[in-house]
Amino acid sequence: MRIILASTSPRRIALVGMLAEKLEMDYECVNPRYEEFHSSYDKPEEIVKMHAMGKALSVALDHKGIIIGGDLLVVFEGTVIGKPKGKNDAKRILKMLSGKWHEVITGIAVINTENEKKIVDAVVSRIKLKNLKDGQIEEYVNTGEPLDKAGAYDVGGTFGRFIVEKVEGEIDAIRGLPFKKLKEMIKSVI
Repeated sequence: MRIILASTSPRRIALVGMLAEKLEMDYECVNPRYEEFHSSYDKPEEIVKMHAMGKALSVALDHKGIIIGGDLLVVFEGTVIGKPKGKNDAKRILKMLSGKWHEVITGIAVINTENEKKIVDAVVSRIKLKNLKDGQIEEYVNTGEPLDKAGAYDVGGTFGRFIVEKVEGEIDAIRGLPFKKLKEMIKSVI
Protein backbone atom coordinates (compact mmCIF):
# COMPACT_ATOMS: atom_id res chain seq x y z
CA MET A 1 0.00 0.00 0.00
CA ARG A 2 1.16 3.52 -0.81
CA ILE A 3 1.11 6.65 1.38
CA ILE A 4 -0.17 9.77 -0.35
CA LEU A 5 0.36 13.09 1.36
CA ALA A 6 -2.28 15.71 0.54
CA SER A 7 0.22 18.56 0.76
CA THR A 8 3.12 20.25 -1.00
CA SER A 9 4.60 21.60 2.25
CA PRO A 10 8.35 20.83 2.31
CA ARG A 11 8.19 20.19 6.08
CA ARG A 12 5.31 17.72 5.76
CA ILE A 13 6.93 16.02 2.77
CA ALA A 14 10.14 15.44 4.77
CA LEU A 15 8.20 14.04 7.73
CA VAL A 16 6.10 11.69 5.56
CA GLY A 17 9.27 10.56 3.79
CA MET A 18 10.79 9.53 7.13
CA LEU A 19 7.57 7.82 8.18
CA ALA A 20 7.21 5.93 4.88
CA GLU A 21 10.79 4.71 5.25
CA LYS A 22 10.12 3.43 8.78
CA LEU A 23 6.92 1.70 7.63
CA GLU A 24 8.65 0.42 4.47
CA MET A 25 6.02 2.00 2.24
CA ASP A 26 6.25 4.07 -0.94
CA TYR A 27 4.88 7.59 -0.85
CA GLU A 28 3.96 10.48 -3.08
CA CYS A 29 2.73 14.03 -2.54
CA VAL A 30 -0.32 15.55 -4.21
CA ASN A 31 -1.52 19.13 -4.03
CA PRO A 32 -5.01 19.00 -2.45
CA ARG A 33 -7.91 20.78 -4.14
CA TYR A 34 -9.39 22.14 -0.94
CA GLU A 35 -10.19 25.73 -0.01
CA GLU A 36 -9.56 26.49 3.67
CA PHE A 37 -11.99 28.74 5.50
CA HIS A 38 -12.45 29.90 9.08
CA SER A 39 -15.57 30.77 10.99
CA SER A 40 -15.34 32.88 14.12
CA TYR A 41 -17.64 30.33 15.79
CA ASP A 42 -15.35 27.35 15.19
CA LYS A 43 -12.96 26.00 17.78
CA PRO A 44 -9.34 25.83 16.56
CA GLU A 45 -9.17 22.05 17.14
CA GLU A 46 -12.27 21.57 14.99
CA ILE A 47 -10.93 23.88 12.26
CA VAL A 48 -7.65 21.94 11.87
CA LYS A 49 -9.47 18.59 11.90
CA MET A 50 -11.96 19.81 9.29
CA HIS A 51 -9.20 21.17 7.05
CA ALA A 52 -7.01 18.06 7.44
CA MET A 53 -9.92 15.80 6.47
CA GLY A 54 -10.99 18.12 3.64
CA LYS A 55 -7.51 18.00 2.12
CA ALA A 56 -7.33 14.21 2.46
CA LEU A 57 -10.79 13.71 0.95
CA SER A 58 -9.97 15.97 -2.02
CA VAL A 59 -6.98 13.78 -2.87
CA ALA A 60 -8.85 10.51 -2.18
CA LEU A 61 -11.21 11.32 -5.05
CA ASP A 62 -8.48 10.57 -7.62
CA HIS A 63 -5.88 8.50 -5.74
CA LYS A 64 -5.79 5.14 -3.98
CA GLY A 65 -3.83 4.26 -0.85
CA ILE A 66 -3.32 5.73 2.61
CA ILE A 67 -4.15 9.42 2.22
CA ILE A 68 -2.81 11.86 4.82
CA GLY A 69 -4.04 15.42 5.28
CA GLY A 70 -2.77 17.95 7.78
CA ASP A 71 -3.42 21.47 8.98
CA LEU A 72 -1.84 23.75 11.58
CA LEU A 73 -2.97 26.83 13.48
CA VAL A 74 -1.20 29.06 15.97
CA VAL A 75 -3.44 30.35 18.78
CA PHE A 76 -2.50 33.16 21.16
CA GLU A 77 -4.85 34.19 23.97
CA GLY A 78 -7.80 32.63 22.14
CA THR A 79 -7.06 34.29 18.80
CA VAL A 80 -5.97 32.35 15.71
CA ILE A 81 -2.73 33.76 14.29
CA GLY A 82 -2.36 32.96 10.61
CA LYS A 83 0.43 33.54 8.14
CA PRO A 84 1.72 37.12 8.04
CA LYS A 85 0.53 39.37 5.23
CA GLY A 86 4.03 40.74 4.72
CA LYS A 87 7.16 41.79 6.60
CA ASN A 88 5.46 44.40 8.79
CA ASP A 89 2.76 41.93 9.81
CA ALA A 90 5.42 39.29 10.59
CA LYS A 91 7.21 41.81 12.83
CA ARG A 92 3.92 42.65 14.58
CA ILE A 93 3.14 38.97 15.20
CA LEU A 94 6.63 38.17 16.50
CA LYS A 95 6.57 41.20 18.79
CA MET A 96 3.18 40.08 20.14
CA LEU A 97 4.41 36.48 20.76
CA SER A 98 7.81 37.53 22.11
CA GLY A 99 8.45 36.07 25.57
CA LYS A 100 4.99 34.50 25.73
CA TRP A 101 3.42 31.04 25.60
CA HIS A 102 1.02 30.16 22.80
CA GLU A 103 -0.49 27.02 21.31
CA VAL A 104 0.18 25.24 18.03
CA ILE A 105 -2.75 23.03 17.06
CA THR A 106 -2.09 20.41 14.41
CA GLY A 107 -4.86 18.49 12.70
CA ILE A 108 -4.22 15.16 11.03
CA ALA A 109 -6.52 12.97 8.93
CA VAL A 110 -5.84 9.51 7.52
CA ILE A 111 -8.00 7.73 4.95
CA ASN A 112 -7.52 4.18 3.68
CA THR A 113 -9.22 4.15 0.27
CA GLU A 114 -9.13 0.32 0.12
CA ASN A 115 -11.34 -0.34 3.17
CA GLU A 116 -12.79 3.21 3.46
CA LYS A 117 -11.60 3.64 7.07
CA LYS A 118 -11.11 7.27 8.11
CA ILE A 119 -9.70 8.85 11.24
CA VAL A 120 -9.04 12.45 12.23
CA ASP A 121 -7.50 13.99 15.33
CA ALA A 122 -5.76 17.10 16.62
CA VAL A 123 -2.65 17.55 18.74
CA VAL A 124 -2.10 20.62 20.90
CA SER A 125 1.45 21.75 21.67
CA ARG A 126 2.71 24.81 23.53
CA ILE A 127 5.63 27.06 22.63
CA LYS A 128 7.28 29.96 24.36
CA LEU A 129 9.34 32.33 22.25
CA LYS A 130 12.38 34.05 23.70
CA ASN A 131 12.14 37.71 24.60
CA LEU A 132 13.06 39.16 21.23
CA LYS A 133 14.53 42.60 20.71
CA ASP A 134 13.35 44.67 17.75
CA GLY A 135 16.69 44.12 16.00
CA GLN A 136 16.41 40.34 16.36
CA ILE A 137 12.89 40.39 14.97
CA GLU A 138 14.00 42.58 12.05
CA GLU A 139 16.93 40.26 11.29
CA TYR A 140 14.74 37.14 11.44
CA VAL A 141 11.99 38.61 9.25
CA ASN A 142 14.60 39.70 6.68
CA THR A 143 15.64 36.05 6.23
CA GLY A 144 12.20 35.45 4.68
CA GLU A 145 11.72 32.30 6.75
CA PRO A 146 8.69 33.51 8.74
CA LEU A 147 6.76 35.03 5.84
CA ASP A 148 4.76 31.92 4.87
CA LYS A 149 4.40 30.32 8.31
CA ALA A 150 1.49 30.48 10.73
CA GLY A 151 2.62 32.55 13.71
CA ALA A 152 5.45 34.06 11.62
CA TYR A 153 8.08 31.52 12.63
CA ASP A 154 9.32 28.06 11.73
CA VAL A 155 10.42 26.07 14.78
CA GLY A 156 12.29 23.63 12.53
CA GLY A 157 13.72 26.25 10.22
CA THR A 158 17.29 27.40 9.90
CA PHE A 159 16.79 30.43 12.11
CA GLY A 160 13.58 29.54 13.95
CA ARG A 161 15.32 27.42 16.52
CA PHE A 162 17.14 30.53 17.76
CA ILE A 163 13.92 32.31 18.70
CA VAL A 164 12.16 29.45 20.53
CA GLU A 165 12.76 29.20 24.28
CA LYS A 166 10.63 26.19 25.30
CA VAL A 167 8.43 23.56 23.67
CA GLU A 168 5.82 21.39 25.36
CA GLY A 169 4.65 18.64 23.03
CA GLU A 170 5.83 16.72 20.01
CA ILE A 171 8.20 18.84 17.91
CA ASP A 172 7.06 17.13 14.69
CA ALA A 173 3.47 18.21 15.41
CA ILE A 174 4.72 21.80 15.57
CA ARG A 175 6.52 21.28 12.25
CA GLY A 176 3.28 20.15 10.60
CA LEU A 177 2.61 16.43 11.27
CA PRO A 178 2.59 14.65 14.63
CA PHE A 179 4.90 11.74 13.75
CA LYS A 180 4.03 9.40 16.64
CA LYS A 181 0.30 10.05 16.37
CA LEU A 182 0.40 9.63 12.60
CA LYS A 183 2.08 6.20 12.88
CA GLU A 184 -0.67 5.06 15.26
CA MET A 185 -3.39 6.42 12.99
CA ILE A 186 -2.01 4.69 9.90
CA LYS A 187 -1.82 1.38 11.75
CA SER A 188 -5.43 1.80 12.89
CA VAL A 189 -6.78 2.15 9.34
CA ILE A 190 -4.79 -0.68 7.74
